[in-house]
Amino acid sequence: MLILPDVMILCGGQGTRLRSVVGDRQKCVAEVAGRPFLAHLLAYLERQGFRRFILCTGFQAESVLSALQAEAQRLDLVVSPEPCRLGTGGAVRQALPLVRTDTVLVLNGDSFCPADYPALVRWHDAHDYPAAMLLNRPQPERRDCGRVLLDSDSRVTAFREKPDGVDGWINAGAYLFTRAAVGGFPGETPLSLETGVFPQLAALGQLGGQPTTAPLLDIGVPERYRQAAAFVQAFMSGREAP
Repeated sequence: MLILPDVMILCGGQGTRLRSVVGDRQKCVAEVAGRPFLAHLLAYLERQGFRRFILCTGFQAESVLSALQAEAQRLDLVVSPEPCRLGTGGAVRQALPLVRTDTVLVLNGDSFCPADYPALVRWHDAHDYPAAMLLNRPQPERRDCGRVLLDSDSRVTAFREKPDGVDGWINAGAYLFTRAAVGGFPGETPLSLETGVFPQLAALGQLGGQPTTAPLLDIGVPERYRQAAAFVQAFMSGREAP
């Protein structure tokens, strides 16, 4: 029987590029198709069987909690507030004591790839990688996301955050970590997953990558935020992932 892990959602970013359209609100709860974006993400994961969620909050933490009152009535939502700016890796490291499962699924709160996440958990369970990331198909026009190179054993051999002129799979913003992997994160603060954790894990051969054909949405800039309602209606409101 598959045991689904706790889910940790990173929702503390400043969202400076999106303020022209959402104001000073935390971007992960910006309204999309009549609901906070994060509410759609939680609903999708709930349909797949996930029940316990740890919200790593920072900037405008109060707006995250107030926007998710309906979800808090039926889901186990736990908050891990940042006392200062910890970075994505630092936020995961701080929230580790709240995790009750042997592994944890970590997602970016301002992006979503409607993949089969239980299948990703099964894949990770079947491989001997302390950490794994979901990978999206290459998109040559996207230069604002990490690029990942894999070997024939699905091992990540290189991780380059937002490079110029580098091909490769795209980081889809979804990760699985064992508790031991998180416990081994570098101790500096702030700590970035993208620049401080993944390159180190890749160099040690401890990072796996699982490609998906599911599309990828992030709402970090106004143009893609304006596309979010159509994406939600197509992929996150009852329709299964491709």
